[in-house]
Amino acid sequence: VEEWRSFHLYPARKLMRATATFIAPGNHDHYLSRHDGTIEALERFAEHPGNGYYYAFTQGNSRFIVLDTSLESEPGISPHGAQYRWLENELAGAASTRAAWRFVFLHHPVYSEGWADRYYDGEEALQRHIAPLLERHNVTMAFSGHTHDFEFGQWPQRTGVCYVITGGGGGLLDDTRYRDWPQIQKVSFQYHFCAVSVDEGKVVLRAIDP
Repeated sequence: VEEWRSFHLYPARKLMRATATFIAPGNHDHYLSRHDGTIEALERFAEHPGNGYYYAFTQGNSRFIVLDTSLESEPGISPHGAQYRWLENELAGAASTRAAWRFVFLHHPVYSEGWADRYYDGEEALQRHIAPLLERHNVTMAFSGHTHDFEFGQWPQRTGVCYVITGGGGGLLDDTRYRDWPQIQKVSFQYHFCAVSVDEGKVVLRAIDP
């Protein structure tokens, strides 16, 4: 809880006075979870739709879908679990199919080329189970963190899901490229944040460095 105050709530206090923020839980949040799997800080400081750990909402012409890839013992989302069934229903449901754009947020990346101290190339469970769902339902962009760099790719190229890793928010940067995925076309080991603008016919993603 104290880390949330020091590293999230206090630095972002002016932004959050006027801007809604939503959280996709990550592995470090779950490291400090209670015995029942709940995260004390998330329960105290956030008020998300649904169960608060994976949820969806509509803003304008876009559908936003937030997942929790750390709920299970291994990173990913099991096709036998409740979250996977929920995601299937969400992507096939009216709110998502009627939206002009669909954005998915998950902490662990589906594909990753960068890391630092050991080999890492994304999460196999997400590649096997979640990527086909995102591609089949024409998700616009899938945002993740975990890897401390910026990565971008579209698969299938020109028509498919845009996979974005935006992990350059302040922690030590990763520095080694371990894998050359066809799904990833850009890797940059720089501090940055991402800004996305949406209108009726176009989505523009900008990665902004210091």
